[in-house]
Amino acid sequence: MNNFEDSLIKFCSQKPHFILKEAETVLGKIKPHNQSIADLLEYCSLTFRDLSKKQNDRFFSRHHFFKGFKFKIELSDFEIENSLLIPGHKFIPFYFSDLFSSSLSLIDNKTKKPIPSKRISFKLRDLYEYYFAFPSETIKESIIADDKTNSKVIGKNPDGIVTIRVFDLKQFFKSLNCNNFNFLILEVSDWTKGEFIIDICKNELTLDQEQAYMFAEELESSLYKVFEYFGPYIDVPEQLAWAFFLSEKKILNIPIITLEEALHISENIDYKYFEDNSILWFKNDDVTLWEKNCETTNNNPFSISSGKISSIDSIFDELGIPLTSKELNLFINTFGEKDLTLSSFISNCLPVHIPFKDKAQEVALLNKIEELYENPRQIILFPDNSSDLKFIHSSVIRLRKIFIFYSFEKLTVNRSKEEASLAYREIRDQINSLSSILSFYMNNPDNLNHISKISALTDYIENHFSIIESFLNN
Repeated sequence: MNNFEDSLIKFCSQKPHFILKEAETVLGKIKPHNQSIADLLEYCSLTFRDLSKKQNDRFFSRHHFFKGFKFKIELSDFEIENSLLIPGHKFIPFYFSDLFSSSLSLIDNKTKKPIPSKRISFKLRDLYEYYFAFPSETIKESIIADDKTNSKVIGKNPDGIVTIRVFDLKQFFKSLNCNNFNFLILEVSDWTKGEFIIDICKNELTLDQEQAYMFAEELESSLYKVFEYFGPYIDVPEQLAWAFFLSEKKILNIPIITLEEALHISENIDYKYFEDNSILWFKNDDVTLWEKNCETTNNNPFSISSGKISSIDSIFDELGIPLTSKELNLFINTFGEKDLTLSSFISNCLPVHIPFKDKAQEVALLNKIEELYENPRQIILFPDNSSDLKFIHSSVIRLRKIFIFYSFEKLTVNRSKEEASLAYREIRDQINSLSSILSFYMNNPDNLNHISKISALTDYIENHFSIIESFLNN
């Protein structure tokens, strides 16, 4: 590293965010010739540039953004059997991409001691599953960084043996008085240096299916934004880094599931091969068509509309509609036995007046809803199919619809107090019914495992109830 690179890294690690002028004042005199500070900041992978039009001269430090982030990783059968951890791409995007995985360090959360490393021999072909999310050149450089003699094998003999650096977890597991664990929790201690705190995945961090879907859908929604901004031209580590940055929800900072599990849950995003590298992209889209569309239109292919159109959630988010694609899924799952037509489905779950940016955005949303309607994802909140639990499903969705009616529609259409009173009575009846069900479960020990979930849903509905009530009192 030269003096400027050291200064750049130091500057980008000092503050959570800064404006371009601050960087130019500090770094301008020592920057390389014929390069602007703005370009250096944008392409150094140390910062996130503010993508808003109003403040595009502002940069956010990745060092500060990722500090304290917790994430979950899964060990392979080979790693479990041998009590070791092959870092590979498991830690992306949670460290500075200029570092090789062999440079990372782990600290035992319990003993506060470093996790030792060791070298093992591995058939090159078998390493692919641990490194495939990296760009092809990074894979080569990372393996050679582990041992220079690996250069004699890479690119020449896929069945050749290479030597790689791994973390030795034998003492780590021994100090915890436990057998090997499939899942581990990592916390980012120092993003710039690649330092992490390692711990086992405790029971309280093994969350239910609904939370797993929430995590996966938020990651998917954020990746849609990444695709819109960057197309297929940034690698997986950068795609994931930007996805975390562009997410507006804190759920991605909770180690619910691994990133690989989240991508496995996703029905719309998968790994693709593009320009000799792995990238994340729309599962059913040919990524090469994106380029062709750009060439013929000289424009971003998503720009057929002036608004967002990449996903249902991105459209809802832009238009301020308090609804998610997951809730549309729940609606289909709950009322599917009634054989609702597509038009009935739409009229039952969407506000009447939606301020689309243009006709193209409206068409895009209707097309995506039709696709969802024809191929819904089965989301199971509860393990059984009791009529009580189905009723809770339907109650939540019905009340959600009323909430949309008053929080969104009243901004564009005046509603009468009489209509609000009807909504008030309907919500009151729903809550009374839910209270009866909750009381029944509390008096039946066999069903106690459902109480917390039913109680949470009741609280959710009562919150909406109070919103309508305050509207009536205004």
